[in-house]
Amino acid sequence: MNRITIHVALLLCIANIMMCAPTLISSPAAGAVIDSATSPNLLIAGSANPGLILQLTISDTYPETEDVSKRVLVTGMGLWSVRLDITSQMDGPLVISVNQADTWGSLHPPVQILVTKYTQMFYGLSARALTSCGDAICESGETEDNCL
Repeated sequence: MNRITIHVALLLCIANIMMCAPTLISSPAAGAVIDSATSPNLLIAGSANPGLILQLTISDTYPETEDVSKRVLVTGMGLWSVRLDITSQMDGPLVISVNQADTWGSLHPPVQILVTKYTQMFYGLSARALTSCGDAICESGETEDNCL
């Protein structure tokens, strides 16, 4: 698809709002948990109108953490994807925002989803030990009788 085709597609979209596809984030799913294996190379993907330029931003709830962002061009098939390293983001809720600008630089309302980054590991605990001791945390080898 060349630039002329993309411009024609955008003009048709602008002329008839019903033809415009909404910008969607398909991966990760809203509510997903991002773990330590995924956070260095997180795939963010979706669909939008061909030729749009998207600004992806990932932010956590800590003001001292710098947002992770990248621009991506939507393909002629209406698909987009990018991989981002989000290891600098703190564990907890993350907002993935997609701001769209057409080829003329006009901004559209952002699309956002909320995911959770959870990379901390707990060692020495098992679901069985936690269950068998009720609300107390058992160490390895403890039983319900001697769990503190």
